[in-house]
Amino acid sequence: MDSITEQPPLVTFVGSTMFSLIIILATNSVIAAENKSEVDKCMEAEMLQVGDSVTVGEIREQCQEGTKKANKKTKKTNIEKRLQLEKSTRDNPFVISVHKPNYILLVAHNDKTNETPFANQFPAEDTSLDDTEVKFQISAKFPLAVDLFDGKGDVYFAYTNRSFWQLYNDNSAPFRETNHEPEVFLTLKNDWKLFGFTNTLINIGFVHQSNGRAATVSRSWNRIYTSFIFEKNNLVLAFRPWYRIPENEADDNNPDIEDYIGNFELTGVYKQGRHTFSAMLRNNLESNDNRGAIQMDWVFPLTKHFKGYVQYFNGYGESLIDYNYDQESIGIGVALTGWL
Repeated sequence: MDSITEQPPLVTFVGSTMFSLIIILATNSVIAAENKSEVDKCMEAEMLQVGDSVTVGEIREQCQEGTKKANKKTKKTNIEKRLQLEKSTRDNPFVISVHKPNYILLVAHNDKTNETPFANQFPAEDTSLDDTEVKFQISAKFPLAVDLFDGKGDVYFAYTNRSFWQLYNDNSAPFRETNHEPEVFLTLKNDWKLFGFTNTLINIGFVHQSNGRAATVSRSWNRIYTSFIFEKNNLVLAFRPWYRIPENEADDNNPDIEDYIGNFELTGVYKQGRHTFSAMLRNNLESNDNRGAIQMDWVFPLTKHFKGYVQYFNGYGESLIDYNYDQESIGIGVALTGWL
């Protein structure tokens, strides 16, 4: 019987070690090739074309500059990212696009809740209200016509519902106020430059806002507006002036609403990683009796699908029933979607 010759331990160790090194080096070469930077790829291509008089340093500098410009050109802004995501789901019948932020403030505390309109309307009933309630907003939009004007314009119908729910009130937990805000608007993509900002979008629309009530607690108004949306890096600014469509004096439940809510709205949104900070300002621009409102928001990460939300409001018009009531409130809850 032929005997099998055993290899000395040292030979076996050296052989296995060499084999392992070959596998590691080959693997690293593949990984390095896959992870090779754009600058390295550019340098390799340029070295095959340039003459001997050009140094490696010059080639590297040229490639670095070219890669920077390419990355800058292809980097999408926050608005472009949102528009791209909206477009990707436009044909999905089970997806509804977001318009304004969607959130629920589980605890919204008012400095002093406005009870006067309800006491006047229902003098024989107990209309006492809690200063702490639940506030939520649902907002969505639907495309009516897309890719107009060579792909630069879209027409949308949008609806926003903002509700104030006296959930912690022992008196049957009523909804204190619900505002309905349907609107139709044309959005136009743009690239005007102003003070370093790019005017990315211009929206032109008609909006109706009402609380759906009758008699002395009824509130409503109609407006035509234009919204100019600017962005620079992580900052987005939106300036929205409006014109109120006049109503019949006998049917107008809030003829002086512009004296309190004003004629424009200025919103700023700053995105830092997964945190979003925003502020809204309204003003009537009247020097004798200046009124308006400010709202500040902070959206921060909680889970993959839920974000924490803190909202502070001070001024007039947090709701239509409070359009002429100076209110201060702060709330905390959950945001499903934000501006960006």
